[in-house]
Amino acid sequence: ENEVQQLAISFKGMKNPSFKMVQFIAKKIIKGMQKLIVNDKIIIVVIENDFAKVLGQTISRLLNAKHKVICIDSVKLNNEDYIDIGKPVADGRVVPIIIKTLVFNS
Repeated sequence: ENEVQQLAISFKGMKNPSFKMVQFIAKKIIKGMQKLIVNDKIIIVVIENDFAKVLGQTISRLLNAKHKVICIDSVKLNNEDYIDIGKPVADGRVVPIIIKTLVFNS
């Protein structure tokens, strides 16, 4: 009925953001995903540019490491794409991702 669905936020992001900008982005993501956090869903962030590690660590720190966070970079998604994230490999440094785009003929 009113069950909260798992979802991810995706954006391009900037190249080489400052630490202050990373903190700003992390706080906005947390604010925007409050319903997911309250319902114990994983915070999943997919960024096109390369700063997922520092952003994920910042989000986790702001949540006192009490919530699961997955932050992936170097992936470009479009509106309404679906992603499947596999189990980490290479000592947790790499995760396989499948991007699905649904197309309907009218």
